[in-house]
Amino acid sequence: MRAGGGPSPRGGRTHLKVARPPRFDGSKREELQGFVTQLRTYFRFHAGEFGDDASKVLFAATYLE
Repeated sequence: MRAGGGPSPRGGRTHLKVARPPRFDGSKREELQGFVTQLRTYFRFHAGEFGDDASKVLFAATYLE
């Protein structure tokens, strides 16, 4: 049992939860780089969910309006 009452890290590592990216409609071009960065971050933290680049493209497409 851990003192302090916090959650126990799994395998000595803390599990981080990364939010899904927001929708991108293209109306503000200056937001594109941020959208792409958020996608890359999500892909990195959820690497096991995406078997190939095609899966990543399909996922990203669902966030385009």
